[in-house]
Amino acid sequence: MNEYEKRVLHARKEFIALNFQQEKELFNIYKNAGDKLIDEILSMPDSRTRNHKTEQYKIINEYRAELYYKLSKTIENNIRKSSDIQKGVQLSFVDMISPDEATNKALKRTITKVSSDTVRQLIAGNYYKDGKTLSRRLWNITGDNGSKVDMIIKANIAKGANVKELAAELDKYVNPKNRITAKSFKAGITNKISYQAQRLARTSITHAQTETLIQNAIKNPFCKGLKWNLSASHFLRMHGKTDICDFYDGKVFKPENLPLQHPNCLCYMTEVIEEIDKCIETMKDWSKDKVSPEIKSNIDEWVDSKKYPGIQTKSNYNTDTGTIDIEVREGKSTVDSDELEKIQNYKPPLAKRHRLQSIGRNSNPKDKTTIILPYVDYNKDIEDIKKGLYNKVNDTFEVNGRVYGYHGDRFYPISGDGFITLDRNEYKILIKMKTESKNPRLREFLMRMGTTEEIIQKISNILKAGEGNDG
Repeated sequence: MNEYEKRVLHARKEFIALNFQQEKELFNIYKNAGDKLIDEILSMPDSRTRNHKTEQYKIINEYRAELYYKLSKTIENNIRKSSDIQKGVQLSFVDMISPDEATNKALKRTITKVSSDTVRQLIAGNYYKDGKTLSRRLWNITGDNGSKVDMIIKANIAKGANVKELAAELDKYVNPKNRITAKSFKAGITNKISYQAQRLARTSITHAQTETLIQNAIKNPFCKGLKWNLSASHFLRMHGKTDICDFYDGKVFKPENLPLQHPNCLCYMTEVIEEIDKCIETMKDWSKDKVSPEIKSNIDEWVDSKKYPGIQTKSNYNTDTGTIDIEVREGKSTVDSDELEKIQNYKPPLAKRHRLQSIGRNSNPKDKTTIILPYVDYNKDIEDIKKGLYNKVNDTFEVNGRVYGYHGDRFYPISGDGFITLDRNEYKILIKMKTESKNPRLREFLMRMGTTEEIIQKISNILKAGEGNDG
């Protein structure tokens, strides 16, 4: 393991520690605010609990305001720390390969600018297509927390609960140590109070680190790509099931084409770099003007921070809900009524052709077929399209991070999160491997079909992604 690889490993440990520390910080924020709320409720006489709504609302608003202020400060600070962790890796690489002090300082200016721009974009909301700032996301989350508290208070007052009974019911929700169960509350409260904030916080620091890496990798002429790595806790967290991350694991992407980690994702990326000695030698030759015009141009652009354009809006992930956002302003559809009326009777994709769980011997191969992985709720996508919640691109419908086309009166999948396109032969191999997985002569049959080890591995990964899912 060379010095650069050691620095990458150290950065991963730093990020894990940051994530763990952040979880504790958010737990304490919710615990302290909850304790204060319960104390306020217990200090109210029963008569005031029943009759003084103004005082109740004041207590709830104070609770929300405390959560909002402290969560904002903590998560924003941790976004900066996460980006700085990745910045440290890039700076150490520069220290290893810079031919002189002037070049070293110039490269560090570029890297520092990348890091600060990433942080600014994430906090300001320019990174996500929905345009929501970190402040707005937290305002929505804490507003939901306050609404749930209000709902519990009203429900318990309606059934005649005294302050002690009310405080006990509230504690079940506002104390982050407690696990919400069906016996605890009815519909409307399904997760621990801190769940949404924890997910937002974890996703924010993950995206901060990854985007800092991406933007530096785009400029780094020695970067061959970014490798997707599963977190050490992945299999434990998935409880034996698989998701799209299993499909990405080990793959190397161009930095600009790297899929964005889903909310709550703990996977991490590592740069695939030229050998350090070769990087050092190339930089020395560059400083002496002994490299090709192409290499010179690439390194010149890397060194000059003024040529860095800043990051662009990349993701339509909604970190509030863990789903994908669409670009609909003020809740209004962006489509015309005639088109909306036309598609109301369109059918969802044909399951036996496109849905991985339904593909079988009677499935019909085409020149190109896009299959749908089990975790994709494509019926929900079609419902959203019929509500007008989509972006129209030529004759396709973009919704929830996926693209659908239509033929006749039926939609079909094209591309996006959870969609994989296969050619005719790959689709035939999929059918064979899926329907005859226990056949001892399966490999012999596959070889006769003219397949390759690469295709077999690709189909195996797809089938693995479908294990443990009932769709």
